[in-house]
Amino acid sequence: MIAKNGIDWEAMGFTVYGECPEYKGYIHKTHSRDKKINISYEKSYKLWERLIQLDRGNVGKNDGTLCEQWQQYENFKKWYDENLYEIENEELEFSYKFWDVNNDIISPETSVLIPTEINKVVRNIIRSAETGLMLNVNVQKYLYTIRMFGKAIASSNNKEEIYEIRRAIFKRQMIDFAEKYKGKIPDKIYIRLLNFELKEGEQ
Repeated sequence: MIAKNGIDWEAMGFTVYGECPEYKGYIHKTHSRDKKINISYEKSYKLWERLIQLDRGNVGKNDGTLCEQWQQYENFKKWYDENLYEIENEELEFSYKFWDVNNDIISPETSVLIPTEINKVVRNIIRSAETGLMLNVNVQKYLYTIRMFGKAIASSNNKEEIYEIRRAIFKRQMIDFAEKYKGKIPDKIYIRLLNFELKEGEQ
């Protein structure tokens, strides 16, 4: 049975019960005799649904364009399964900004699964005010101040100087993450952390 969005569940090895186009039924893999799974509970499916909504502009102020390949869930699931890894007592999060914080294209080439605390710093770079990792530049009476966890850590009247300090702090955080997760994360992520640099316009 083919759903409205083009997903052929039976071709993926599933048997569908109920109204497939509205995802109301339960499904189970045909090679698993008694085990039943609701596909909507799978992490990859929940994430894919969120990306679909993001692509449609339905997720707050976030923006992103989902590539044509990932408009089909089975293609996204294949990437997800191939790139998923485990770190004890750690959660992984999806990011399409890790390689380039200015990127808006969501695709296999631009996406990655990274530990939550790394993704918080990536989001902090973009939003400048991520809860728990505050690293903001506040301007009061022409005085630029960097605050981290609510405490002022540097102040200057020179905008370029304060942004340079801020970039250095982000770089130091990424290097620390590289050392912390060495041997636990894929090599390409480790190398990106070691060589992390903020470019102009990414401050």
